[in-house]
Amino acid sequence: MLLAAGCAGPGARPPAAAPKAAEKGTRVPSAGPAAAGHPHHAAARRKPARRRNALPRFTADVSGPLSRRDLPYSWHPGCPVGPGQLRAIHLSYVGFDGRAHR
Repeated sequence: MLLAAGCAGPGARPPAAAPKAAEKGTRVPSAGPAAAGHPHHAAARRKPARRRNALPRFTADVSGPLSRRDLPYSWHPGCPVGPGQLRAIHLSYVGFDGRAHR
């Protein structure tokens, strides 16, 4: 799990809301035979089992105190926590290519 936080400036806008199903031009898909577990559709969705490779070793490092220069887009005067109280977390992850990245 990765937790991230930021402090938006006075000109920031809230994220756009998702459209409601009742709005014009949208429809909710109905549950068809595939959703009901129809045996012919279930057999078509099965894939042969793939052998998974072992995951690479996980690593993470936590930086020392940050400066304003390290946070040019996410910190501004007025944020509740100063840059010196923040830390950067550098961690490894498995990409969509199945390889370890940092």
